[in-house]
Amino acid sequence: NQTGTNFPPDVSEFDAVGLTREPSLTVRPPRVGESPVALECSLYQIIPVGNSFLVLGEVLHAAVRTDVLSGSHPDAGLLRPLARLGRTEWSRLGEILEIARIPYSEWDSRP
Repeated sequence: NQTGTNFPPDVSEFDAVGLTREPSLTVRPPRVGESPVALECSLYQIIPVGNSFLVLGEVLHAAVRTDVLSGSHPDAGLLRPLARLGRTEWSRLGEILEIARIPYSEWDSRP
């Protein structure tokens, strides 16, 4: 939230809020050292939507701290993500459900 402050162009968000720069592997800008996950992306497409833009990127590299992994996958409970909903509203994860996928070999199409 602090990095959303409208700092003037000559003020670094990293420095103003005390974040650590960590070198990226595939893109020039540094990533945020305190973040448990960082996606390094290249621009894929920009799509105008109303008075805004949908920006799509191609993920070139994903850096994930090992302490938020369950096996080889990120664990949402360990990540503790925060979602911006709009205005001053934010959200955390509620109940997390685990529902196993049905392999096709076990599929029964009866309702």
